[in-house]
Amino acid sequence: MESLECEFKQKKILLSAENTTLNYKKMELEETLFKERNKLMQINDNLALAQKALLEKIFLLQEANAHLAEQISKVSSESKYNEVIGGVSRLEKITASLILKQPYYYPIPSFSRMRSLS
Repeated sequence: MESLECEFKQKKILLSAENTTLNYKKMELEETLFKERNKLMQINDNLALAQKALLEKIFLLQEANAHLAEQISKVSSESKYNEVIGGVSRLEKITASLILKQPYYYPIPSFSRMRSLS
C-alpha cells in the first residue's frame, strides 16, 4: 500500500511539473500572440495612412488635370482666334521664347500628347 501511495505521489509531482511547464508555454504563446497582434494592428494603421495619402494625391492630381485641361482649352481657343486674324498665337510666342532661352535642345511636348496622358 505504501508503494502505491509513493507511486501516486511521484505521478502527482510529475503531473504538477508537466502542468507548470504547459502553463509556462501557454503564457509564452499568449505573449507571442499579443506581440503579433500589435504588429498587425500597426501594419493596418500604416496601410490606412498610406491609403489616405494616396486618395489625397489622386484628388489633387484630378484637380490639377482639370485645371490644366481648362488652361489648354483657353490657350487653344486664343491660338485659333489669333490665327484667324493673322497674328502669332500666345502659345507660339511662349514656345519660341522657351526655345530661345534654352542653351540646349529640349523637346517641347505637344498638347495632343498631354491630352492622351490625362
